[in-house]
Amino acid sequence: MLCLESRQMLNLKQVYIGDIVQVHKTFSTESPAVLAAAEKKADLSLEYFVDKVDFSKCELRSVKLSSAGINQYELTVEFVPWDITILQLPDYNLSKAVGNTEGEFGIGFESIEITSLVAQQGVTGIKEQTPPLLLPGTAYKLYGVILLFVILLTLLIRMLIKHKAVIQFIKDTAQKIKYRRNCKAAIRLLTKIKEDSEISAHEAAEKMQQIMRNYLEVRLDYPFTKTVTSEFSKAFASAVDSDLIDYKIEYCSEINTIFLRTDYLRYSNNAVFAEGEKEKLTESLISSILGIEKPVKIKKEEVPVEEQIR
Repeated sequence: MLCLESRQMLNLKQVYIGDIVQVHKTFSTESPAVLAAAEKKADLSLEYFVDKVDFSKCELRSVKLSSAGINQYELTVEFVPWDITILQLPDYNLSKAVGNTEGEFGIGFESIEITSLVAQQGVTGIKEQTPPLLLPGTAYKLYGVILLFVILLTLLIRMLIKHKAVIQFIKDTAQKIKYRRNCKAAIRLLTKIKEDSEISAHEAAEKMQQIMRNYLEVRLDYPFTKTVTSEFSKAFASAVDSDLIDYKIEYCSEINTIFLRTDYLRYSNNAVFAEGEKEKLTESLISSILGIEKPVKIKKEEVPVEEQIR
C-alpha cells in the first residue's frame, strides 16, 4: 500500500495522559473518491487502520476527512492516550475508507510521546485532602457581609462621636412630627365647628376653648387645660420665657381676646353669635395657630410679654 506524503500537526504542544489529542495529517491527491468524501466532511470508519490498535494504551474516537485547498486534504484522528509511552498509530487505509477503486493508498503517522503530569512534576505521593476554604458560591456573599459590617461600624463610630448631635436630631424630628399632628388636629376640629350651622353659641364657644387649650398645652408645653382665661397672659409669658418655641406675640394676644369673648358666650344665658361671628372667631384661631407654627425667632423686648398681651 502506497502511503501518501503528508505533514503532521498536533492540537497540543505537550501530550499528557487523559488529554483529547487531535492528529492533523495534511496531504495531496487527485483521487475523485477522496474529493467526494472531503466535500461531505466525512466521518470515516475506525476499521481501516492497517494494524490493530492497542486500546490499553489509547482510545480512538474518530477519523474525519476535510478539504484544505485544491487537491489538498486533511485527515484528523482524535484519540485519548492512557499510558506513558511513545505511541505509534498504525497506518490508515484511506483508499478503502473512501471507496477508491483505482489502487490502494494510505496515511502514515509519526510517533507521539505521551507523558504524565505527575511524573513531570516529580510527585511521589498523594496530597492529603483539605476542605475548601469557602463553600462554592459564597465568596460574594461573604464580601457583601464584610462590606455591610464595615459600613455599619463606620456609622456606629460616627454616632458615638456625635451622639449628642444625633440624639438632639432625633428629639427635634420627633417634636416636629408631634407639633405637626397637633396643629392639623386643632385646625380640623375648628373647621368642623365653623361649618356646623346647627351648633349653639354656648357649645361652640366651649369647644373652641377646649380645642385651643389642648393645642396650646402641647405646643407651648404649659398646662393650658388647667389655666383660667384671666391667667392666660402669665401662661403665655411663661411659655416665652422657657424658650420652647418661636412665635409672634400678637397671635397670643388674639387668642387671649377670643377667650374673653368665648367666656362670655359660655356663661351668658342668652348669648348668641353675631352674624358671621362664629366663622370670624374660628378663622382667627386658625390664623393664630398657623402664626404660632411659623419658625420665626421673636426678639424679646424690654417690655414684659405679659404687658404686651394685655
